Amino acid sequence: MPTTRRNTSAASGKSLVSEAFTGFLLRRIDAVPAPIIRAQELRAFPRTAVKPFIDWGILIEAGAPEAVTCYHPCHKCDEDLSLQRDGRAFVALCPLNEWPATPMAADEVGIFKVSIDQFARTLRQHNRWNGEVVAVDEHLYSLGWTFHDAKRVAMVLFIRAEQEAKAVLLSLGQRLPGRWSHIVVLTPTASVRELDFLGQLEASGISVVALDNVVTKRDRLTIALPPGITEGRTVLGPPSLPVLSQKQARDRDRWHYRCRDALTFTGRVPWKRSNEVVVNDTPVMVPNALMLLLLRLVQELRKGDGGWVHVQTLRGDEIVGEDENAPARAAGLLAERLRVGQHDPSASLIENVGTGAYRVSTHPEFIRYRGITWLKLYNRVRAEVDEERERRGQLLARRARIRT
Repeated sequence: MPTTRRNTSAASGKSLVSEAFTGFLLRRIDAVPAPIIRAQELRAFPRTAVKPFIDWGILIEAGAPEAVTCYHPCHKCDEDLSLQRDGRAFVALCPLNEWPATPMAADEVGIFKVSIDQFARTLRQHNRWNGEVVAVDEHLYSLGWTFHDAKRVAMVLFIRAEQEAKAVLLSLGQRLPGRWSHIVVLTPTASVRELDFLGQLEASGISVVALDNVVTKRDRLTIALPPGITEGRTVLGPPSLPVLSQKQARDRDRWHYRCRDALTFTGRVPWKRSNEVVVNDTPVMVPNALMLLLLRLVQELRKGDGGWVHVQTLRGDEIVGEDENAPARAAGLLAERLRVGQHDPSASLIENVGTGAYRVSTHPEFIRYRGITWLKLYNRVRAEVDEERERRGQLLARRARIRT
């Protein structure tokens, strides 16, 4: 994993910007108030794709957290395992003391913080906008101004747009200093979707643009605003949303799928006890215990009957533990993993109902395999989870004999 040492030559010259990693980062920025990315998540992307963001100061290495998320098959303990340094590496300790200490390398538990301030400054610098970056508040940044369509246009970055967009954006004319012919509001993803509200903005000379649609994927974080944007055209997208066939549209209306996201299983193992799943174009790492749940839900989805799997079935198949909260906890962790690659991060690929059933909420034809079959992948993950459970059982039995 690259270090945080600034490379001035790379930061000042052209740098390769990965479309997949840029989309991943933008979704993470829009998903949580203070974005943190774990080191192992970065391992799903080429080093050349991650390094520019470290050189620019957007990704800041922050060492190791106090805890890591628990993905043990027992599903009994809380979501976090406490970390303890063991020489140069770490071990993760189960809070219930029912699981062996799990060795973890430093690059598995390290975290990177995302600097929104530096992200805003990098956008202004790479696009050579006039003026300076000013943090109006924790959600809103003035990025300076430029000329577009022969008009003086103020550029604004707005984070977490789905939460407080209406009150903040409708008051932009009073909050921004200076006089502008038009204001362009950049949001990381297409998270402003109230059409009547967007109409009010356009009437006020404000356009909302999703960065994941207009950041060029050639060199650095340059913006390509479409012609006519100052006439009140809002660009939200995303343009890659697949068009449904007649059959897929009928299935959606019948089974009420929430998403149109594609899941591709590659069979890759980016790091120990993990698997790669590509959500649309974004690689996501899924630990074995959660992968087992995902594969079981996908198996049911491919049957074409809605894809619902009841919690009792999951327990009978030894996918989740007997603990009452285990299914909901595992499904929540899995949904959070997949969300960073979705077209609409506010939706959830893992859906549940009050009757205690879960499913992957996209059309079965959007599930794909690359160089591996479902059965081969499932058998491998099943064997690894069972092996880990057997080791745990042997350890618990040994401890019980010692106590007696």
